[in-house]
Amino acid sequence: MQSVLDQSYASFEIIVVDDGSTDGGCEQLRDIDDPRLVVLRQANAGVSVARNRGIDAARGDWVCFLDADDLFHPGYLAALAAAEEIHPELSVVGTRFSEFAGDHVPEVPPPMRGPTFEVIDDLPARWCKGPTFFTSSVAVRTGVLKSMQPCFPPGEHMGEDLDLWFRLAERQSMGLLHKALVARRVGLFDSLSELQLRCRP
Repeated sequence: MQSVLDQSYASFEIIVVDDGSTDGGCEQLRDIDDPRLVVLRQANAGVSVARNRGIDAARGDWVCFLDADDLFHPGYLAALAAAEEIHPELSVVGTRFSEFAGDHVPEVPPPMRGPTFEVIDDLPARWCKGPTFFTSSVAVRTGVLKSMQPCFPPGEHMGEDLDLWFRLAERQSMGLLHKALVARRVGLFDSLSELQLRCRP
């Protein structure tokens, strides 16, 4: 949450969907006095239903996703806004990301050599070549998402995000900023990504 509040681009809303959490995390939000924060509570229904509810509530032009164990770089939203100005034809824009364990957040690495921005016309082929983006490093135009509801398949908790990215890719090209502006925490036993690694679909 603090990584969102620290954004240099300040025109945003924060929608927190509490999907029946039991770790006390949502109670900590009571100390945040910010009119941009909206908290929606529901009985546990799974990650797909939670994300779809957040999309329904969104009022901005774009939706970014941020899972509870990931962090935005302070310039993340500003970089997405700049990319949208340069490529207004795109409805999906993502950034590269770095990974960290524990509380040691990595420094933002310099952009990769070559073009700093890539337009992806064939996501399946591009995905096979190497890392692109993940849920917490992608933004999608709100109108596109609302037209596809339910965006994330209810009841699914494995690959539900990839399902949406590839369906979006069938409609239009995507943009990828080659700078790691999101940090993905790894090594947490109870995180969704770690649970997926221990399961077979």
